[in-house]
Amino acid sequence: MQQKPESLFRRVKGRTLALVSAAVIGTLSLSALGIGTAMAAPAGASPVWVLSINGQSVAASKDEDTLTRLYEDAVDSYRTDSVSTLKVLSAVQIRSENSALVKDAADTPLSSKAAVLNKLAVQTISTVNEITEIPCGSVTVEDDSLYTDESYTVEGHAGEQTTTYDVISVNGVEKLRKQTGSTTTVEAQDTVTYVGTKERAEYIWPAHGNYTGSYGIDTINGAHRKHAGIDIAGAAGADICAARAGTVVYAGWDNGGYGNLVVVEHDNGTHTYYAHNSAICVSVGNTVEQGEKIAEMGATGRVTGVHCHFELRLGNFNGLYVAATSDPMEYLELSEL
Repeated sequence: MQQKPESLFRRVKGRTLALVSAAVIGTLSLSALGIGTAMAAPAGASPVWVLSINGQSVAASKDEDTLTRLYEDAVDSYRTDSVSTLKVLSAVQIRSENSALVKDAADTPLSSKAAVLNKLAVQTISTVNEITEIPCGSVTVEDDSLYTDESYTVEGHAGEQTTTYDVISVNGVEKLRKQTGSTTTVEAQDTVTYVGTKERAEYIWPAHGNYTGSYGIDTINGAHRKHAGIDIAGAAGADICAARAGTVVYAGWDNGGYGNLVVVEHDNGTHTYYAHNSAICVSVGNTVEQGEKIAEMGATGRVTGVHCHFELRLGNFNGLYVAATSDPMEYLELSEL
């Protein structure tokens, strides 16, 4: 007695696949399988299983499980750690065919996994993290502890940002992405340049110590001789610095009482004297900056102790005792000594 045709159903990876007998769908086209001309299945032929995608036969086998594994392997090719959702968009069937003419060909699948992948449309949704650089900026900060001609820079560094996307792909080709979050993992640090705002004094103290001798009062000869400068007492060997930028016009010994003496001529037409030094650190013709060391404190010449004798004379340098003197305290602040 001929077996009554009936529809069979199988489930593959969560999808219900219609397994339809030959009596329902008719005789399978062998030419579509690449085998030959279609012929009616004789009674009592062993069933052959056929995998079709979107109505097109892709593979055949005597074993249904072989086709199921072939299909599942193809789908699993799109599964990765980042894939959260996978959906097969193609219409897939694994159905039985009672055709003796395809029995021999069904011993080996008619197509490889690559061919199945070529026919199959699989949509995936993946979570993707992208790391991007946050560039550092550059800012300028005023610093009242620095002079206007002073500055320094603290180098910054770039930051780092992680952006998360949901990426929708079909067969591994991205079709759409949507940002779902963003996190700053490393804060950017600006490069900061500190610039001075403090105006330099026209003249600065040539040494630090104790103010011991005023202008106009000679502590050695009393009223018999006018004191042409001021005295700053300190430790022997202490630095003596240029009170203002200029050019050294005298650097050597003076028999008139200055001892080791340095004279610096300035661009405003004045010149400054630094006397009684234990050592001289510059030579005539040298250009010196304000605050640059030019000598070391001592007690040479006519003195009563270690100190720096400092004078400020008006006019160009035409000899040690020619130009008129001026009280240095008119150009200096005692609080800065």
